[in-house]
Amino acid sequence: METMATTVLERSSLDVVLDDDLFPLPLTAFERYMVADDHADYPMTFAIEILLSGDFRDSEFKIALNQAIQRHPLLHTNIARVQGKRCWVPSEESIAFSVPSESNRSPSSERYSIDLCRQSGVRTTVLRDGEMTRVAFLFHHAATDGIGAMRMIGDLLGFYGQLTVADGEDAPELSPLQSDVLTKRGQLWSPDAVPDRSWMRTLKHLVEYLRCFPAGIATGANSQFTVSIHSPFVSRILKRKPFLAVKNAAKKQGVNPNDLYLTCLFSTIKEWNATFKQSVGWEQYRVLIPSSLRTPEHDEMPAANVLSFVLISSSAASTNEPVKLVKNLSQRMQAILNTADSRLFTRIFQVAGKIPGGMTFMTQSPVRVCTSVLANVGEVKRQLNCRFPTSRGKCVAGSVVLEGLFGAAPIRKGTAVGISLGSYAGELLINFNCDPKQFSSEQAEQFAELFLSQLEYLTAQMNQEI
Repeated sequence: METMATTVLERSSLDVVLDDDLFPLPLTAFERYMVADDHADYPMTFAIEILLSGDFRDSEFKIALNQAIQRHPLLHTNIARVQGKRCWVPSEESIAFSVPSESNRSPSSERYSIDLCRQSGVRTTVLRDGEMTRVAFLFHHAATDGIGAMRMIGDLLGFYGQLTVADGEDAPELSPLQSDVLTKRGQLWSPDAVPDRSWMRTLKHLVEYLRCFPAGIATGANSQFTVSIHSPFVSRILKRKPFLAVKNAAKKQGVNPNDLYLTCLFSTIKEWNATFKQSVGWEQYRVLIPSSLRTPEHDEMPAANVLSFVLISSSAASTNEPVKLVKNLSQRMQAILNTADSRLFTRIFQVAGKIPGGMTFMTQSPVRVCTSVLANVGEVKRQLNCRFPTSRGKCVAGSVVLEGLFGAAPIRKGTAVGISLGSYAGELLINFNCDPKQFSSEQAEQFAELFLSQLEYLTAQMNQEI
């Protein structure tokens, strides 16, 4: 994304008062995993950046931020032990709203870290340049997943729009939220659900996982990736026409677009590694796909982490037949997502949490879990969970228009690239979080371009074949 001249706003803080009746709130097994896997060199945080056009008003924004955090209490909590259990408790820290000075923008792992024992789960910084404004958020993944973070951002823009809307113009309408629904965030199924369980199918998935020793993404960087403090990822935008071609290709093959992105990622990794190695035909790759466990019971739930993982493996050789591969991946994904196996790794975390040292073993094991991460948030406007008036298909929030929302999943040691996608105003927003310890800035750009070229090639091929 392009650099911008910036005006530094003075640091300020906001005081948020939460409902004490909700706390202390014990951590779920998945939240405990996220905390255990939070390391100084690989923080369990993720960044989201929104781009706004129009007349940005910082005083109204501060008020809106305060109102939004009130609606999402886990983002203003700390972790403390209460009667021997780790629990969420209201934070005494004020919500920070600031921009670092020009002399204080060098990349640092500390800038992407959040210590939940003493800091709340979100930070907000603002950069301004005339009518264009960037707002960067840093979220701790234990406090929320991407969908929850986007709901908070939707509320923030909704409140801001209500405060700045001109007379006679439509104001955003917020959706109802109930803070007590947070007590159900560890609930894996609706009470009346009948999960499709099969011990043989589950065993098959576990054997597939254990048999695969995923290769990493090869890099040849001798120096660290210098990233922007506000945008720790590389972004690309697939315009309306090529994005429509992707959706048409997926429909023609009887799969969904995410199956095509997954196929593209396997192909990209294979082609990328081939530039560094003489032979990659023997390599196996594994992609981790975050899977939302939200049910109708969670519809009015504030920001929280309600996730599990899906792990899909494939060989480098399989990418030579992309049409066959995309259909195979689609079938395997559906066999997991539509059954109890979609909750498999959450169950594993629950068991590990009951074994002394089990969670530590899982998060500190030298074994590589996956080669890459692929997260698809779907339609951005829908995930904002707020009804906005629109202009050119983009959300209007009073005096500003949301031009784009960009963000990338966190990466772990051994997993060099995390890719996040979302559609907005008829375009596909693609973000690449490349490990700065492995990628140079030039290589990060090259990997993004290779992914786009592979997507274009696969789209054309699948639109021709039936």
